[in-house]
Amino acid sequence: MNLYMVLSIIVLVGILVVAVLFGLQPLVKLTKPTSTAKEAEPFAAGEAVSFFTAKETNDYLVKDEDKYVTRLTAQDLSARGVSTTTEYLQVVATTGLTFSDKEKTTLRNAATKADEMLSQFYGLGVVGSKTQNIHWCFAKVGDAYENGLPHTRSNVIFVPVKVISYSHKELISTLIHEKVHLYQRLYPEDIQAYLEFAGYIQWKERQFYPLARSNPDIDPFVYIHPSTKQPMVALYASDTPKSISDVLVSSDYKNEHPYEEIAYAIATI
Repeated sequence: MNLYMVLSIIVLVGILVVAVLFGLQPLVKLTKPTSTAKEAEPFAAGEAVSFFTAKETNDYLVKDEDKYVTRLTAQDLSARGVSTTTEYLQVVATTGLTFSDKEKTTLRNAATKADEMLSQFYGLGVVGSKTQNIHWCFAKVGDAYENGLPHTRSNVIFVPVKVISYSHKELISTLIHEKVHLYQRLYPEDIQAYLEFAGYIQWKERQFYPLARSNPDIDPFVYIHPSTKQPMVALYASDTPKSISDVLVSSDYKNEHPYEEIAYAIATI
């Protein structure tokens, strides 16, 4: 046996020893997929469904941590019957209400059914299994806040009094719609990948689009629809709208933004 063969054997044995000691780890480190699990933790913590008290709702609205009220335009304020953001914050400071036990039961039952239906869904940028990680957090409000329209802010679903009295089927549909908005906020990469694939064009920021209505459930951009080739935006009918619904676009809110179009489509499953 020559010296070269001896050295080769020594090197081979050395490689085997290292492999055993380190558990046969691959020489090339695989890139770990980007995860939003850490972001999802606040949504999944605690029980499956939770409810704000009136005080918790009022405190949340007054703090305006997401700056939704702060960013309202002069037209938005007119649609809410006020002149300044300070005035609107004073209005919403007392709009929070506490859920009755019966209302909690109604919402829990509807949320359970909504989760069951969503768990089987896949498409439009939404992976149904991921929706099961999103915690239901409800806040009850009167019509003085956002003209009594259901919507989400952060991880909270704001439920006007009239929504709780919807038929069971309609309530389930509404909750599915709102949970899709939570998903869009929590998993924006999924949604943006779908919008790009489907041919939606991110055109311009809404703040530069005259009379565009603010909506806490959508992102800051106006999109061009892949089929109609028209901008998706709800425009107030004048500089002094009388309500949030006082817009040029039809009452079919899905035309306002891709997020709304997706939420309405999934709510019909």
